[in-house]
Amino acid sequence: MNGPSYSTATPEIEHPRTKLVQLLGFLSIPIPLLGPVAWWMGNEELRKRDDGDRAQLILGRTIGMVMSILLMVGLVLLAALWVVAKSWLLTGGQYETLVKASLVTIQILAYSFALGIVLSLIVGVARLSERRWVRGAALAFVEFARGISSIILLFIMAVAIPILLDVPQTSKILLASIALGINMGGYGAEIIRGAILSVPKGQTEASLSLNLSPTQRLRYVVLPQAMRVILPPMGNLTIEILKGTALVSLVGVTDIMQSANNIRQAQLFDQAGTQTVLLLNVLVLYFILAQVVNVLFKLWERRVEQRYKGGPALSPDQLPAHIRHSTPGVTG
Repeated sequence: MNGPSYSTATPEIEHPRTKLVQLLGFLSIPIPLLGPVAWWMGNEELRKRDDGDRAQLILGRTIGMVMSILLMVGLVLLAALWVVAKSWLLTGGQYETLVKASLVTIQILAYSFALGIVLSLIVGVARLSERRWVRGAALAFVEFARGISSIILLFIMAVAIPILLDVPQTSKILLASIALGINMGGYGAEIIRGAILSVPKGQTEASLSLNLSPTQRLRYVVLPQAMRVILPPMGNLTIEILKGTALVSLVGVTDIMQSANNIRQAQLFDQAGTQTVLLLNVLVLYFILAQVVNVLFKLWERRVEQRYKGGPALSPDQLPAHIRHSTPGVTG
C-alpha cells in the first residue's frame, strides 16, 4: 500500500502581480532605483492577499527593501562627498587661470628639455674624449651645472647677467629655460656617459672592423644600444626639471606657482578660500603633468625595446651605401 506522496516542487506563481514584484526585486539588483518600487508593491500585495504566493512576494519585497536601503546609503554618501569635495574645489575662473599658467610651464619645460638633451649629449660624449683638455672642459661644466643651486643659476641668468652686461631682458621665459637647461645638461651628461660605457666593447670593436668613423660608430652602433639605459633616468630627470620650473615664479614668470600666488592674493582680498585647498589643487596639477611626462617616456622606452629586438639580417644590397663602399668584401 502506497503512502501519501508530498511534492517538493516550488508552487507556480499564478498571480501576475506576484511575478511583477519578484521581477522588480531581481531587476533592482543592477538597477537600484527599482528597489523602492518592488518594496512598496510587495507590501501592498501582502496586505491585500493571503494565498500561496506569499513566499514569492516576501522574496521580491525583501530584495527591493535591501536595494532601497543601499540606494539611500549611497545617496547620502554621495551628498556628503559632494559637500566635502565642494569645499576643496576652486572656482571655474581660478581653474582657467591655472590651466593657462600650465601652458607656460609646459613651454619652459620643452625649451629646457631641448637644451638639456643637446648639452647632455655633447658634454656626455666629450667626457669620454681622447683629448685631455676636452675631458677637462666637459668635467668643469658638469661640476658647475651640478654644483650650483638651480635658484642661484636662475637669478644669474634672468637678473644678474642682464644687469651686469646692461642688456634688456628680452624674454624671462627663455632665460629661465636656459638656466634649467644648463642644470639638466649637467646631470644628463653623466647619464649619457654611463650609458655609453655600458655598451659592450665588442660592439665598438665590430664597428671598427667595418671602418666606421667615430661619428658613425656613435650614431649607428653605440647610441641606439645605450638608449635602453638612457631613457629611464632621463625620464626621472625630466620630471625633476618639471618640478624645478616652479622656481621661475621668483623671477616674475607667470607659471603655475605665480598664478597660484595671484589667486591667493585675490582670495585674501575677497576673504574666500584657503591656502591649503589652493596648494592641494596645484599639487594635483603638477602630478598630472608629471604622469603625462612619465607616460611619454614609457612609450619611448617601449619603442626602443621593440627596435632593439632587431629583425632578419640585412643583405649587402640592403646595407647603407657608405658601409658597402667602406667595408672590404662587401659588395652590392
